[in-house]
Amino acid sequence: MTELFPGTPSGVRPQRRAPFALISLVAIATILLAFFFAAGRAEAAPSLRKAIWGPATPQAFNRYSQLGVGIYQMSISWASVAATKPAQPRNPKDPAYAWLDELDTAIKLAKPRGIRVAVNITFSPRWANGNRQRRWAPKRPADFANFVAATVKRYPYVRYWMIWSEPSRRANFLPLARVTGKRQLSRKEQVGPRTYARILDSGYKAVKSVNPNDFVIGGNTIPGGSIRPLRFIQAMRLPNGRPPRMDLYGHNAYSPRFPKLSRRPAAFGTADLSDFDTLARWLDRYLGRAGRNHRLKIFVSEYSLPTSRNAVIPFWGNRRDQARYAAGALRLTRNFERSYSLGWFQLMDQPPQRDNLEADWGLLTWRGQIKPAFWAFKRG
Repeated sequence: MTELFPGTPSGVRPQRRAPFALISLVAIATILLAFFFAAGRAEAAPSLRKAIWGPATPQAFNRYSQLGVGIYQMSISWASVAATKPAQPRNPKDPAYAWLDELDTAIKLAKPRGIRVAVNITFSPRWANGNRQRRWAPKRPADFANFVAATVKRYPYVRYWMIWSEPSRRANFLPLARVTGKRQLSRKEQVGPRTYARILDSGYKAVKSVNPNDFVIGGNTIPGGSIRPLRFIQAMRLPNGRPPRMDLYGHNAYSPRFPKLSRRPAAFGTADLSDFDTLARWLDRYLGRAGRNHRLKIFVSEYSLPTSRNAVIPFWGNRRDQARYAAGALRLTRNFERSYSLGWFQLMDQPPQRDNLEADWGLLTWRGQIKPAFWAFKRG
């Protein structure tokens, strides 16, 4: 995952302070007391400024309400839901579709709490991509659009639709080249972003054909990537030269840097939270053209700082660092007019792994104990 943020060498992380186990007994007692009395705390009003990934259980949704979360996020794999080609692809009742019970559960839990739902539609089935791995783009954007339309019909409560997960990474999207340095993309290297642009625009049209008031989130880039955000955004073009349509620009903003807009970019063409003013200028210049995408707001689907070394993200801090970053990220996004929402990934830490490299990125431990970042996110 060194491509996540190429301006930072692998292994670099925020300076670690004393391990959590060595924090004073007073601090430990305070955290434990907060844990035991958490269930009795008043719920915060749901805010669209806060989004989250996590379990779809009553206990988890009680936590989301406590945090003041306004958007709950989930993913749908087209490859899994439609492993067999449907005869009526825009009909959600076609027997080929195997819809997610978990999403139905999430909607039932979210609705009475006033929490909206965002769904990321990603990955293609073999029948649509030429019998390849699921990260390959479909050969016909129309097939993707048909599935999107069926999904929007199936889940009318969902308000936000993210089109593909991190398509600027080869691990998630092909055909995509791996490009380093400052040079412009060659025609061949532009194929990936242009392919994604066609998928995004077809998805946009499909969503709006069913519910014009829903939001379509495009881009969904990361700070680095196989192609960095600047070059990816520049190359997102339809065959007619126009940019694809979207309502919000998605960006997963993981970074070892404390979020602060006054910082200089860490490397050419990259963008983390501290570069949101720069990212907004790129969006205006390259996507806000031909009467489209005027002053797009930025939807941060994923942000976190793990609290231990892990196999997923190449930087980490301790629990105090995590709380400080959570507060700083929410402060930045609340005060920056082009920001729409900040999503935390995830509510809970990963359970222990055999290699002891589980990702402790949650606001709760895997056993459900509250971490300091929980309160920072609630207050933010």
